[in-house]
Amino acid sequence: MDQLLDFRTGDPVALALAFVLIALASARLTRLVVQDKITAPVVEAFRGFFDRRAEEDLNEAAIVATTGAKKDRDRAVRRAQRSDAVARFVGDLTTCTWCVSVWTSFALAAAWWGLTPSVWFPLLVAGLALSEVAGRLRADGIG
Repeated sequence: MDQLLDFRTGDPVALALAFVLIALASARLTRLVVQDKITAPVVEAFRGFFDRRAEEDLNEAAIVATTGAKKDRDRAVRRAQRSDAVARFVGDLTTCTWCVSVWTSFALAAAWWGLTPSVWFPLLVAGLALSEVAGRLRADGIG
């Protein structure tokens, strides 16, 4: 069984199985982040942290713009612009299916590569993959 889970052996069946499991698990994780209600509070808190930071930096820039020296104003404006860019990036990153799927696929493949000798990680990936298949079958009216 260990050989079947370890695609590093060069076995084409193990490689195909790993590819299918990682692809399906990545699709499920992507949907968890982008669409599912169960993870919405965590994703919103993550986005909210960056949004609040950008808003605080923008407010500080507005205050410094009226009271501070030119050097301080420039620094505050640059910080606010960076914070706003980061907040937009995080917002896009957590709402873009394509973006999230790239990161989840990479993370799962890297973890599979490093953690395959243990049994728990491939089982976790298999569970996510089966969840994706069940969800798709249900959405198509089959299950």
